[in-house]
Amino acid sequence: IFAGITPVSASIFNNSPTNEKQEKNKKVFWLKKIFKRKEKQKTPKVLKDDNKQDTKQDLQEKIHKQSSFKISLINPTAANTKTSNGYPGMRGANMLVIYTPAYGIKTGTNEFGAEAVVVNDMVTKFSGADSLIPSNGYVISGHGAAKKWIQENLILGSKIYIDTENMEITSSITDETYIYDVNSKIRETETIIRYYKSNEPLYDCKKAAFHLAKADEYIYKARKYPEKFSFYLEKAKENADEALKNTIPYKENEFKGIWIRPVEKTPEEIHNTVERLSQTGIKNVFLETFYHGKTIYPSKVLQKYGVNDQNSSFIGFDPLKIWISECHKHNIKLHVWFECFYVGNKNPKYDAKHILSVYPEWANTTKTFADSHELAYSKAEHNGYFIDPANPEVQNFINEITDEIICEYNPGLYKIPTMRIYPKRKFNRYGMGLYKICESRI
Repeated sequence: IFAGITPVSASIFNNSPTNEKQEKNKKVFWLKKIFKRKEKQKTPKVLKDDNKQDTKQDLQEKIHKQSSFKISLINPTAANTKTSNGYPGMRGANMLVIYTPAYGIKTGTNEFGAEAVVVNDMVTKFSGADSLIPSNGYVISGHGAAKKWIQENLILGSKIYIDTENMEITSSITDETYIYDVNSKIRETETIIRYYKSNEPLYDCKKAAFHLAKADEYIYKARKYPEKFSFYLEKAKENADEALKNTIPYKENEFKGIWIRPVEKTPEEIHNTVERLSQTGIKNVFLETFYHGKTIYPSKVLQKYGVNDQNSSFIGFDPLKIWISECHKHNIKLHVWFECFYVGNKNPKYDAKHILSVYPEWANTTKTFADSHELAYSKAEHNGYFIDPANPEVQNFINEITDEIICEYNPGLYKIPTMRIYPKRKFNRYGMGLYKICESRI
């Protein structure tokens, strides 16, 4: 994408332009170099003769879906944007921003948007935030309405056209878009096969190889016979899926587990989920039981402390009891997963029974908010709030919930994940030193 760009033209993105007009002219020249396309690429292509079986070279692509969106900025800088200067990556509300390698190594955005990586005018990867900018491509990043457009109109293999003159981006989904998706799965499967062939002397890949060959055959037919494109594409997908399923060798005693944040609202839904897990061979379920400062079961401990005594999604029944019972019936080990100190990203002041509304002195803080009377949230953790792990009252609180789960439910297995502790800025009776960060593993 940067072939032919001289240091002079690339230097237009430094912070010391010679003059505004020269800067603008150079920028337009450089962007045209990057995003040079033929306008006719935006126009749907039609086969010359529906009854003629053209060769692969003669075929013209059919566009299944096409959509456009206004570009807010390309490579935002302090000079070309004012309204979004304070936002990560300078991507403001509802903005669609294009980041090329001239911007830097990464986009620097936060998790409240969506991003697509483009190489050779094609979407090759999706990311949530702070994406690496490819040296031979660029990143499309959107927030709000732009995020929605990305999620609704871009898929792997989407072809991208950028009109820098009118600051508009267009996505086209063509036959080759769908084929790209299947080919991506084929390449992934081939990588896995190579890994196991080099590490497992007795590895048998015959079944996977058979389905890979069939997938390739159907892709060839989909291109050759456009009137049957959908049929052959579906066959290619089925075989690519089967190939991937058969790549990883089965090992009887290998650990097979899944981490779950429960969404099931009735005993029947839990039963059906566990039944499906059992059929797939899962033998271990890591069930989030205490997260965002609430338990999934009705807790006497939380009730005693005067805070929300159960996650509102499960009011009316005890999911933990049902999960344990159903897992035991299917010979599945249930691990209680415990999210110790993170209490969610909803502002506590809007919930009178939030832990930090009832016990604001339990709040952990950050360097930024050390001198503030407001509760501190962590930008690195979805703008979420934490209770202070070094506070003895917090430790007793966590211990009581732990005792309640073990004594009342006897789950058998109990997991507390890695905890990153960020003590308060100044020395105090709970802190561990100025700006110190320590990791505690339990």
